[in-house]
Amino acid sequence: MNLIKNIFFVHSNITIYLAKHYIEKNSLDPLNIIIFYARLREKDVIALPGKKVDFLNIFYFEFVNKGRNLLEVINRVCLSVYRVNRFLSAEVKSDYNLFVPHLFWDVLQLLATNSKCKKITFMEEGDMTYVTENELLDRAIKEKELNIRTNDDFKRRVLSLNQLLNFHPFPKVAKKQEAICLHPEAFPFPYIDKKVYNFKKVFCDKTFQFSTNYHNSVIFVLENISALPEGSNLYLKKFQETLSYIKKMYGNKVFLKPHPAQLKNSDKLARLLEIVKQANVEYDIINDPIELVLVNYENVKIFCHRSSIIRYCFYAEVKPYVWGVSLFSEIDRKRPFYKFMEKHREVINVID
Repeated sequence: MNLIKNIFFVHSNITIYLAKHYIEKNSLDPLNIIIFYARLREKDVIALPGKKVDFLNIFYFEFVNKGRNLLEVINRVCLSVYRVNRFLSAEVKSDYNLFVPHLFWDVLQLLATNSKCKKITFMEEGDMTYVTENELLDRAIKEKELNIRTNDDFKRRVLSLNQLLNFHPFPKVAKKQEAICLHPEAFPFPYIDKKVYNFKKVFCDKTFQFSTNYHNSVIFVLENISALPEGSNLYLKKFQETLSYIKKMYGNKVFLKPHPAQLKNSDKLARLLEIVKQANVEYDIINDPIELVLVNYENVKIFCHRSSIIRYCFYAEVKPYVWGVSLFSEIDRKRPFYKFMEKHREVINVID
C-alpha cells in the first residue's frame, strides 16, 4: 500500500522554514516528501528533505495572465490540467497532503481540489496571512471594479475554473483545512485549524552558513518598486533622506536586502543603487534570510518601508525603523502591516 505523500509549495524564507520545522516536528519520511519551489533556486531549498521540483518549469503557469487574450488563457488552463494530472500519475501515485501559502495560482487550486488531496495546510507568508474576510471582500470589490475595463476579471474566472472562491487566498473547500503560522492572529477563518509555532524556534538555524557577520550591523530592506505610485519622486527623496539618517546615526556602511523581484530585474535595483551611491554610502548586497539574521545576531538595525518584516521584527524582539510613513496611501493604511504598526507603535521607530 502506498503511503500518503506530503507536497510542500515554498517560495519564500518564511515558507521554507515553516516547512522545515513542520517536517522535523512530525518526523516525516523524506521518501514521502515533494518540495515545489518557485521564485527560488534549488540551492535555496537544500535544507528541506525530499524530492525537489522546479514548479514553474514543470507547470509553466501562474494564476494571473494579464495581456493574454481569452483563447490563450483557456488553452493554458487546459495545459495546466493536463500537466497536473500527468505529474500526479507519474510522481505522486497516491493520496497526498498539500502545504501551500495560498490558493491564488491555478495549479495550486487544481492540486487542492483533486480527489487525491486529503488535507490542505496553509503556511504563513507575510501580510496576506493576516487579512480578514471583510478586507478580502473589500479588495474583491475594488479589483472587480478595476477589471471591468480590461476584461481581466472574466479571464481570471476562466483561469480559476470556477472551482474556488475568486480573490480569496484561503477559501473554504470540502477538505480538512489547517494552518501552520507564527501568531494566533494569522488565518482568521473559523474553518481553519491553526498550529502556532514560536518564531525564534523556527528560525534558530545554527547550521546556516551566513555570507557575513551581522553583529551591530544596519540592514536596509528594499521593497519591490516595479510600479511606483504617483509621486514616486517623493518616494525616492524619502529613500535618500533615510540613507542620510543612517549615515549620520550609524556610520557609512549598510547591507542592502533586495526584494526577490528586484534580483530578477537589474533595472529596478539599479535605480535604487544609484541613489545609494549618490548618498556616498558604502553598501553590500545580501541574500541571507532576514528572519535568520534577526534571531541569530544581536544589535541588528532593520530599516524598512511597507513590509511584513515589521511584524517579524516584533516576533524576534527587534525594534525596526520604518521610514516614509507619511507616504502611505489610504489603501496602505487598511493593510494588516499598518494596523499592526498602529497597535504596536511603542516597539517601532518611525523615521519620516
